[in-house]
Order: sequence, then structure tokens, then C-alpha cells
Amino acid sequence: MANQVNHDVLNQAIKAITRRDISRNELYRKLQDKGFDSNDIETAISYLIEKKWYSEQKAARELTESKVRSAKVGPAYISRYLYGKRFEASIIEQTVDSLFERYSEKDLALDNALKKVPNLQKKYSNDPAKTVKIRNALYQYLARRGFSGSISEDVIQTVMIEE
Repeated sequence: MANQVNHDVLNQAIKAITRRDISRNELYRKLQDKGFDSNDIETAISYLIEKKWYSEQKAARELTESKVRSAKVGPAYISRYLYGKRFEASIIEQTVDSLFERYSEKDLALDNALKKVPNLQKKYSNDPAKTVKIRNALYQYLARRGFSGSISEDVIQTVMIEE
């Protein structure tokens, strides 16, 4: 197979995957934008996978691990993020399942809520409907951060009791 690989395509593919983690679709598109033939692109990508120089699963994992650790986002956020990066649905599902076996969605949501509540309390301090507005704002915030409705409800219940 090595003698069938177009080395120009292979070199460009290697450059692309060493710069940052990208999906197979994104890699394909980048090579196509450079004017390479579809068959040469497929051969080069297959060669990279065969040599274990590229793994779409690893790229997805690397991209999302830091997002979950630092930004503390939920599964829906990670799914949207990977979808935007053109990852296949099966890769997205595997990555999300794998990540949230290691990270507790509820703990991540609770961390987010505990950081947000003081700002919301300050914002609505003179409002007679303070509690309702904080609950609604917190629910919307957690939804944007990718947490499920049931997790958000549990977390809001916990946070509002602690208030």
C-alpha cells in the first residue's frame, strides 16, 4: 500500500493532523480544498489509520477532554461541539459515553450552578420574584452548557435549598 500513497497528499495530511486534532471529514475536506484527488485522499487517510498515526476516536477524545475538565460542560454541549467539527455520529456517541463514564454530569452541573448563583442573586436582589427568576435563569444556563433537564432540575433543587 505504501507505494500507492501519493506522498504530497500524505505530507499535507500529516501536517494537518499534527497542527491540531481534527475529524476524518475535516481532514478530507482540507485535502480536497488543496486540490487533491478523492482516491488519493482516501488512500492517504487509510494509510495514516493503518500505521496508527491517526485515530478519529483519539482526536475526538483529545478535543473534548479539556473542554469537560476546564469548562465543565455537559454531554449535549460536547455532542454539538463534535458535530460542528464534522465528526461522525458514532464517534460522537462513543466519545460522549466514554467521557461521562469518567465525569459525573451532576457534579459538573453543580459546579456550574454554584458559580452562577451568586451573580444571579446579585442581579435579582431587589426583585419580588427573585426565586423564580433565579431558577429559570439557572435552568437556561445549564441547558446552554449541555446538561439534561433532569440533571438541571436536581442541581437547581440542591442549590436553591443551600441558598
